[in-house]
Amino acid sequence: MLDSMSSHSLSSTEAALGLPVAVRDIEKALKQLWEDDQASTKASLVNFAIFSEDSGALEKNTEWIRKITSETACRAILIDADFDTANEPEINAWVTAHCHLQGGAKSICSEQISFRLKGRMIGRMRNVIFAHLDSDLPLVFWWQGRLSKSLAYEPNVSHQIDRLFVDSASWGGGAAIAEEIDVLKQLITEREANVVINDLSWTRLLPFRKAIVSHFDDTRISSQLDGLDHIEVSGDLISPATVLLLVSWIATSLEWKLQSSDDDGFTFTNSENQARKVTLTQTHNGEEIDSLSWSGSAGEIALEFSDDQRNYLSASVKIGSINDRDLIPAASTHCPDLVMTQLARATRDEIYRSVLPMFRELASAMS
Repeated sequence: MLDSMSSHSLSSTEAALGLPVAVRDIEKALKQLWEDDQASTKASLVNFAIFSEDSGALEKNTEWIRKITSETACRAILIDADFDTANEPEINAWVTAHCHLQGGAKSICSEQISFRLKGRMIGRMRNVIFAHLDSDLPLVFWWQGRLSKSLAYEPNVSHQIDRLFVDSASWGGGAAIAEEIDVLKQLITEREANVVINDLSWTRLLPFRKAIVSHFDDTRISSQLDGLDHIEVSGDLISPATVLLLVSWIATSLEWKLQSSDDDGFTFTNSENQARKVTLTQTHNGEEIDSLSWSGSAGEIALEFSDDQRNYLSASVKIGSINDRDLIPAASTHCPDLVMTQLARATRDEIYRSVLPMFRELASAMS
């Protein structure tokens, strides 16, 4: 049964979604799926919903959820929406399963329910989602695109989410980033500790944050901090969220205050009213973030990816008598890999929340 689902007469793109079913028959079709495949075991740790208003998102997200379920068993609910209010409501649904061998023998499978919503469906979307959740399991929700511009994002949906995935790199320029941060701050105010926010751009920064923390754990380097007064970051300044998040984290951690901004970056002051300059440069390889140099009279700390595959972050330190170079493994920055990293870590979001005020201030300054 699992192998035959894609053989139904569908378009080549929709075939990957599985068996087309009427919405009222979804649970019946899922039950039949497992009754017909005794060799596989259904498993689910969470409900995992992905919402997008981009054309063709269902097919792309099906491939991504196939990868995610190799490590996290779930009931996946994928929604592709085109809320054109000029059109009559229309909904199409599919069911399938993603199976992965465990221990070289038993096949562990995760269910997937896919919905394509068209027309005047905004008020019905939450019913489509919540009527098909696996009861008593937490809801992980990956919202692709901007929250503030989606008519589907409203309290009846957001207040049911336990872990929200967003990607600030997809939000665009400074003003757009500030608008999205306001939405996140409102959600935090309303839900407090009942929701965890995972920003994929924040996850992309893990190798940089680890490298910086490891260097300043060395007292020989941290004692020279006053002699490091200029930071240069290279990255995507058209959609600058990842670059701004890194600068915001450094500034927040060191209690710097923003004094001014100009075409090439920002000027801060530290707790002793000493100026700290941050220069931003556009990368030419299409990456959200590419390198960081932290320099001054004391010397330099330089972080940059060492090869085109971005497998390692090269970290060099030339401060005083220190002249070291290390290669730090860097995980994939592909979106599903970033999601898998966060699901495996299952961390809270206190540090990310602490960075949001500076993140918004810098984004607004770039508007």
